[in-house]
Amino acid sequence: MDAEFTVELGSDDPTHAVPWQSPDGSVEYVDLRAHPEKINELSEVREFPELGEFLRALNIGDFATAKCDAWFDTLMDVDDEPYEAKMKCASYVDLFFIGERKLASFAEHESRAREVVRRLRTGEERPSRVEITVRRAYFGDEAGFYWTIYVFGYGEDTDNARKDWGKALQAVVRAITFPVQQP
Repeated sequence: MDAEFTVELGSDDPTHAVPWQSPDGSVEYVDLRAHPEKINELSEVREFPELGEFLRALNIGDFATAKCDAWFDTLMDVDDEPYEAKMKCASYVDLFFIGERKLASFAEHESRAREVVRRLRTGEERPSRVEITVRRAYFGDEAGFYWTIYVFGYGEDTDNARKDWGKALQAVVRAITFPVQQP
């Protein structure tokens, strides 16, 4: 699987506030760790149940999620060209460490992201791609960091793209939540 990580900490780069609310107030942060039953209420999960399983797996242990989306797309960019596919199924999830870990150092966020990417690269080859971006976050009055995890699956049609995307989501969960023992 192709995987990479980037860092976006510039003054013009995206940041996140947790909790958050859309400007018109119609959409807001839902604490899925405290209320896992609300996962199935998310419109993105109703359309993409695989995303619900991903959110369930990530909202335990050291992590919590803040925002997500999933979609199909036929518009391919330069990063999609190696897959020679007509369709991609894509998603993003904003993930942060819970407790004091959400305010952990940038070095810890970068190190963990590098390790997840390493694990994904050594996994099964499939037509999918993962990008982890480390960004700045604000938790009330305190600054910290979060990851945006993009997952893409490719195929000749929606079924094949969705299948590879779903398998890539599972690989990401394994890479994040199950430590690999070093010899």
